[in-house]
Amino acid sequence: MTWQPNECVDDLTNPIQVLGGYEVHRRTADQETDWEPVLCETGIPADAGYALVGSVESLDEVGWVDDTGLSFGVTYCYRVVTRYGDGALSLASEEVCGRIRKDVPVMTRASVLTTSESGSVLAGWSPPTELDTVAFPGPYRYELWGQPMDGSGLAPAQLWTSSTADALSGLDTTTVLTALNTESHAWSLAIHLRSDTVLVGLPPAATTPWLTFTPDDNRLRLDVQQGVPWRVASYVVERQIPTGGPYVVLDTVEVPMYVDSNLVNGATYCYRVTTLGAYDDPTTESPLVNLSQEACARPFDYTAPCAMALEVAADCEVERDTLRWSPVPGCDSDDIVGYNIYWAPFMGDSLTLWRAVDNPDDTVAVFNEDDVLGTIAGCFVVTALDSLLPGPDGNLRRNESVSLDTACVDNCPYYFLPNVFSPNRDGPNDAFRAFPWKFVDSVNVAIHNRWGEVVFHTNDPDIGWDGTYLDTGEALPEGVYFYAATVYTRRLVGIVPERFSGQIHMVRGPSGTSD
Repeated sequence: MTWQPNECVDDLTNPIQVLGGYEVHRRTADQETDWEPVLCETGIPADAGYALVGSVESLDEVGWVDDTGLSFGVTYCYRVVTRYGDGALSLASEEVCGRIRKDVPVMTRASVLTTSESGSVLAGWSPPTELDTVAFPGPYRYELWGQPMDGSGLAPAQLWTSSTADALSGLDTTTVLTALNTESHAWSLAIHLRSDTVLVGLPPAATTPWLTFTPDDNRLRLDVQQGVPWRVASYVVERQIPTGGPYVVLDTVEVPMYVDSNLVNGATYCYRVTTLGAYDDPTTESPLVNLSQEACARPFDYTAPCAMALEVAADCEVERDTLRWSPVPGCDSDDIVGYNIYWAPFMGDSLTLWRAVDNPDDTVAVFNEDDVLGTIAGCFVVTALDSLLPGPDGNLRRNESVSLDTACVDNCPYYFLPNVFSPNRDGPNDAFRAFPWKFVDSVNVAIHNRWGEVVFHTNDPDIGWDGTYLDTGEALPEGVYFYAATVYTRRLVGIVPERFSGQIHMVRGPSGTSD
């Protein structure tokens, strides 16, 4: 269709003109309407009986091709509205109608009769009612062409041909195709009419309904794929009850998707779907009934449990972290059987499994409870686990929730040195030792005499200097000594050095032993 541009377009400012376009609205002639735009009424009201079927994104383009869901033999009526760059709409155009003649046969049936590697399909079509018999005189014959929808890219092949007749009324309009693999893929079928040897048009193909499954926890999602030139109005879903028994209708839905729930994970369920459709042309048979293949599937639990909200409370005094977790608000999982707790000692490190919790009621854990880790710093994540069950391949599998919260806490390092000791071998205070320390990875401590000579060096955080000379083991005289320490503390960001220095008073006093 083409149209003359709105007479106001040339007077528009450049931005409004550049961003403008057209909207195309359509109705079928049998959907009667008495709507006509009144003075200053812009656009087309939603209840006027028209549907927006297309748009043109430039005011310079004054034409559009409608190929959206059209049927042979139906009259379609159109109006065009100008859409300006600022979103404003023009008055609607006058209505113009057009009709696609039914001068070729159209597919009506592509229905699976038996499902197997050598199955059968019922093919049917409606003959042309407006064929130009002068341009296309008899004798006539039909040819049915098809191709498997298996992704192989094979070109359509002729699967069947009718006898020849001088009049269309003398030809069959259905046939059963055999030896087709209906178990592994759908089939695309197209009917061709020949006038003697001349092909009369190329009407669109139709595919057999194809049923696919998405398994989940105690449920199966069924999706129906079908490419046809008519409108599909509803889908009748059937299941064998019990499996291997007769088919029973579960529901009739208006969308090509259905979820069958309350199933048993790992059990087999078999289905088929009947699609009901029609052309807009009232002279074509209706409803158009087509069956999918029969297909079976098993539900498996692919739904992860709820994510866990985590809180971590650090207690530096007792060197413990207390972790508490619970499902995030609004989430409810009834199949949690355990948890995984992951830990990274430093921010940015990879999380590794610290502890597996097998009791779903245990939602508290204490980190560094046995004082073997030497740190309470790090980042934590808790995930939930559901039941360990056989998967589609027979191997045991389970679902793990996403790691929603990463909670990080830091250490509070503690390291102090005394300023006096008495290495007189009387027992108390015989060695220069650090006070009880926390969260220290290592140290670098050097002790000097008053002339700057290093008399002792260690990397042991406890130090343990007994007042002897580093090289000879000779007892050093009492007096003032000096230390320089670099303490490498364990922090969330990594190993952090802290430097300090001070004086040591070595007081020997009376010896606690006698020669």
